[in-house]
Amino acid sequence: SISDINNFVPFNDGSHYHDCNGCISDCNIHNFNDAAETEHCRLAGLPDLNQDNEYVSSKLVEVYSKLLASSGVDGIRMDTVPEVNPSYWKTFKSGAAPDTYIIGEVFNGDSNYINAHGSELDGLLSYPMFYTIRNVFQQKQDMSQISSRLKEYYQVFGEDRTMKLGTFVDNHDNARFLSQNSDQKLFTSAVVLSLLIDGIPIVYYGTEQMFSGGNDPQNREIFWKTQFDNSTELYQKIRALNKVRKSDVFDLGSPATELSVQSTFYAFSRGKVLVALTNVGEGGDTQNYTLNQHPFSSGDVVCNIFYTSDCVTVTDQGVLVVLQDGKSKVFVPASALRH
Repeated sequence: SISDINNFVPFNDGSHYHDCNGCISDCNIHNFNDAAETEHCRLAGLPDLNQDNEYVSSKLVEVYSKLLASSGVDGIRMDTVPEVNPSYWKTFKSGAAPDTYIIGEVFNGDSNYINAHGSELDGLLSYPMFYTIRNVFQQKQDMSQISSRLKEYYQVFGEDRTMKLGTFVDNHDNARFLSQNSDQKLFTSAVVLSLLIDGIPIVYYGTEQMFSGGNDPQNREIFWKTQFDNSTELYQKIRALNKVRKSDVFDLGSPATELSVQSTFYAFSRGKVLVALTNVGEGGDTQNYTLNQHPFSSGDVVCNIFYTSDCVTVTDQGVLVVLQDGKSKVFVPASALRH
């Protein structure tokens, strides 16, 4: 029971919440594969609003409508999407936020599962790709998994919806990447992929500071102790990547074109931006490939945005890419660096 329900304004009546009928004794969700249990029972003991109640449904729409009108926010991150009757999200979207991007959290690595639970929302957190990124870069598994995941995404979500998924390396619900693998070269490559591959990139605070906290709450470190340092190497690289995303040479609206898929090397392009990644890590073997498929013309000079003196001339054979010591590279036309 909820002992202080009178203080839960505007939801201060027992009918506003699911009861515990059908739940086990602690009233919590234990089997997230059971839809009825997931939607009806409580998450970690939290009171569970009943969106099938007309007052609850309309009040949530009213509150969010007013919030969006008064704040001018660009989007909403909607937590715990599967814990609500899926039909409600259509009501909420059309009533509260018809013109506002909503990205939903479905904490699951199955593409079909998250699509089924969040089909009424604009986008979803890209949890399946999150697990792929962790496999490939943190665990150093075969990089072809990235290609397989993208193919799966286009089959399950389609192109337009894939481009609206939120891609991330770290977040507040999972132990940070660096807590389980301290190799900063691998972490940087994972971040580069998340910022330039298909989808909407999400960067968790402290990533640029190389935070390495473990499971919640260790992954929610105190940030101001860093003095908001914007001189770190990864901060500078993220800034360079954001600049590329905003430039004319990056094709924001089109999916990535794969150029090479190897076990320890993965390359793709978007517009006239060529991204080359490896997961060998610091001190790993040099990756040396000539890419005969690329977005440039023979004779073009292209340069690495991270080290702008690192340039190569495109030949009839292609673009020579050499990755040493586990570093990633992002090539753009030399002319683009002057803008």
